[in-house]
Amino acid sequence: MNKSNSPALLWTLTIYLFATSANATPMNKSQEYDVRQPQGAGIQKPAQETLIMADDELKKLAENHSGNCNAAPDPAKMQYIIGYGSLMQDESRRRTTPNANISYPVKVNGYQRGWFTKGSGVGFSTTFLGVVQSKESALNAAIYTIDVTEISTMDKREFSYCRLAVGSENFSLLKQDIPLSPGQTWIYVNKPDTIATANRRYPIVQSYVDIFLSGCLELEQRFELKDFARQCLVTTSNWSIQWMNDRIYPRRPFIYQPKAGQIDQLLNEHLPQYFQHIRIE
Repeated sequence: MNKSNSPALLWTLTIYLFATSANATPMNKSQEYDVRQPQGAGIQKPAQETLIMADDELKKLAENHSGNCNAAPDPAKMQYIIGYGSLMQDESRRRTTPNANISYPVKVNGYQRGWFTKGSGVGFSTTFLGVVQSKESALNAAIYTIDVTEISTMDKREFSYCRLAVGSENFSLLKQDIPLSPGQTWIYVNKPDTIATANRRYPIVQSYVDIFLSGCLELEQRFELKDFARQCLVTTSNWSIQWMNDRIYPRRPFIYQPKAGQIDQLLNEHLPQYFQHIRIE
């Protein structure tokens, strides 16, 4: 290289590097944050995946229910109800059947629970929990004894549903030391014309979610079952962003719902993709 040309070349190179740096795309704050984070830091825990079934699919399953709707019970046998929604909560269950003092945790095979029962009221109503028969599905629930004379009263409460017999091979107690005599067991399933998933006019409402999950928490705590309440969430399909917080005091819910803190923590941890969309009514 000719030494006399060195200063000129160095000056040219300096100007080129300065111009290249000035025209470079600046790093935004999020890019800078990502670069500086250690590997794995700041990564949000993925949301719990939940099953979403279409209305047509659910109606087809409801049409295929096997068995007689609201068949007459055998008065010579013990009678049991499997509750999977509001009937899991002690207070709610006793409003209709005062003698149903205690329920037991149970796993039920061949049924899918979900938010797909349209309220029947005129005007504004809500979407309730329901079940359809589905061979590949399972759910956790409560089983309790009911007097044969109270079944007709329960049928009136659950008039939107069809009471079907459940074979003993389709459910199992989660605590094996619980003595239950042989008898007839029933579950309330959806009628095809009640199937509809949540929408803006018929949303999921927090007051009903509270009853459902407080019942799950009661069973979890009473029988020392780890993650029973979480299983109530993950075995329920068709959660929706169409969800209204209709608690009496939504910003101080503990006044009327003592388990509000536990319920909100469960929802936020396992269903954050829906929890963050809940609107105050």
